Amino acid sequence: DDNWFDIGTTAYLQTDLAEDGEAVRLNTVTYAPPGDGPFPLALMHHGSTGMGTNPTDFDYIWSNDWLADLLNAHGWIAVFPQRRGRGLSDGLYDEGFASDRSEGYALEAALSIPGAERALTDANAALTALRKQPNVAPGRVLVGGVSRGGVVAILQAGSQPKEVAGVLNFVGGWVNGNVGDPTVNPTLFGRIGSFSGSVLSIYGEQDPFYTIEHSKTNVAEIAARNPNSEMQVVKLPGYGNGHWALSVPNLWEDKVEAFLRKSGNTP
Repeated sequence: DDNWFDIGTTAYLQTDLAEDGEAVRLNTVTYAPPGDGPFPLALMHHGSTGMGTNPTDFDYIWSNDWLADLLNAHGWIAVFPQRRGRGLSDGLYDEGFASDRSEGYALEAALSIPGAERALTDANAALTALRKQPNVAPGRVLVGGVSRGGVVAILQAGSQPKEVAGVLNFVGGWVNGNVGDPTVNPTLFGRIGSFSGSVLSIYGEQDPFYTIEHSKTNVAEIAARNPNSEMQVVKLPGYGNGHWALSVPNLWEDKVEAFLRKSGNTP
């Protein structure tokens, strides 16, 4: 069967965000399970654009068919929101840039952490708007993401702990672990706060941005606050490819399926 996964539907989401007096729409990609719904919501967040120095990359719309298909198979409607200024969403992309934006993402905490908080604002605005959709069921949601999106999911669970069923963190981090302010990533991971649901963190060996040692230190900030935190390390073929773990589903499908069973709504 060539149609083993559903194709996502792209649409704009009206939110309560505003910039310069104008309402902000966030572009979304939605993959729905078969049937009429409503379905429990899985909200999956994109990462950065590498160094942040190529503005044409900001227009790229991110989703992941493999992850969406697995979520659909377990009954979740998967939505990939594109935050302000990304993926053709309205507004300015401003998630922690250097004072001179041509230099790309800032490495220091004073600029990076407010950028993460802005991303959280967008994520929560998307969640609020999606809860009004007729095909989204009431109840707790799954949140997840890749790279910076993994951090957004952690922040979202920490900001709304009673609204979230579980967190799926693929190779999460906010600033490059090799050159960024070393306080930024652990500070943001610690903002999981009082969230007590399941957290699955998946990292790849030989990640050029986040070594396994660095990521273990970050995930330890979650584990210190949440006994239901688990970290899995996978090895990708080739050298230096660890950051792209999401692109090799046979390395993580069984791990994510086990996580989904723990997080509920599995048939």
